[in-house]
Amino acid sequence: MNVKKVLSIPSFLKKANKQWKKLQAMQSLYSEKKWLESISLANEMVISMEDDFYGFYYRGLCNFQLKFFEEAIEDFKRAIANAEKNKFPGVMRESIFDCNLRIAMVYRVQRNYDLALGLIDSAIKLFPHSIEGHILKAQIYQDLEMTIDALDCINSGLIVKPKNSDLFKFKDNLVYQYSREQNEKRNGNEI
Repeated sequence: MNVKKVLSIPSFLKKANKQWKKLQAMQSLYSEKKWLESISLANEMVISMEDDFYGFYYRGLCNFQLKFFEEAIEDFKRAIANAEKNKFPGVMRESIFDCNLRIAMVYRVQRNYDLALGLIDSAIKLFPHSIEGHILKAQIYQDLEMTIDALDCINSGLIVKPKNSDLFKFKDNLVYQYSREQNEKRNGNEI
């Protein structure tokens, strides 16, 4: 009788499978806005595998939602460092881009616009075909009441994605805002 021996799953695959299950649970908790529970799972992930990208990434997202901005920045930076160590860095390129934009969002909330804009410019160079950087940059210029600069950002995004409806909606909003500003100036009333 020939009985085949069942091979056990190597320990690193078991560990990866556990991380995957934790990631799925963490994503679900995050989407349900259960920030603290999601952070708890993220902590488990980064303790069991300190070079894990997603544990730091989701912990950063939750910290941002909870307004723990400095912690969010640190988590996103750790996520970037782990993504850069990945054996397939091309796969993680978009994730690094996303983390940089998330850090820029924190800077925007903190009204540290110069740091945010510098980071966005670097992110756009890293991932030029994405519109998210152009939109965030335009939002910052809108915060600063620099409507023409915001329009320039949206137009740059339209060069990349000429048929994107989000960009067109944003552009329409900015054009309306600019015309209102100009009308206010003509009538001698500053906004």
